[in-house]
Amino acid sequence: MVESELGVLEQIFRLSHQGAEVSFDARFAPIYVTQFRGSATLESAQWLDQTAAPIFAQAIANKKPVFYIVDAQGMRSPPATVRRYWAETIESKRAQMSQMLGTIVVLDNAVLRGALTAINWLTGRGNAVGYVGTLPEAVAEGNRLLIERGFPPADLDGTRYELPSRTAAR
Repeated sequence: MVESELGVLEQIFRLSHQGAEVSFDARFAPIYVTQFRGSATLESAQWLDQTAAPIFAQAIANKKPVFYIVDAQGMRSPPATVRRYWAETIESKRAQMSQMLGTIVVLDNAVLRGALTAINWLTGRGNAVGYVGTLPEAVAEGNRLLIERGFPPADLDGTRYELPSRTAAR
């Protein structure tokens, strides 16, 4: 089931697919937040890319900043097909990602964060994707980069962030 909520809730996109719960929230642009919960599937990862990519491309074309947060704290370890898809997607979108302020993945496992950071450096990807332990840390980094580049901070409080219920828009 795919649901898009526009209007009062601005742009919130959600997908439920075979145990994966994914949302893409553009309400706080230029900071965009994705939440993954459950077991990611290849289809949910592809859906997210197809949802976010045109929004990011339009913002970049309009010279607007983009900072992307992927909150994966509630996601189980993805299968190899998803990990490979994400690796290939990051590689194929290097040009677009270089025009963004940054991409940060929120992982509550410090060992995994360290390992992924090391892999980025060993593979020559540098800081294509950063890793932090909490959503407030990710929001703080996004706002720091916005301010550093002369933009106002986003109106997003990482300590209170939550998606509105699906019934709130009705």
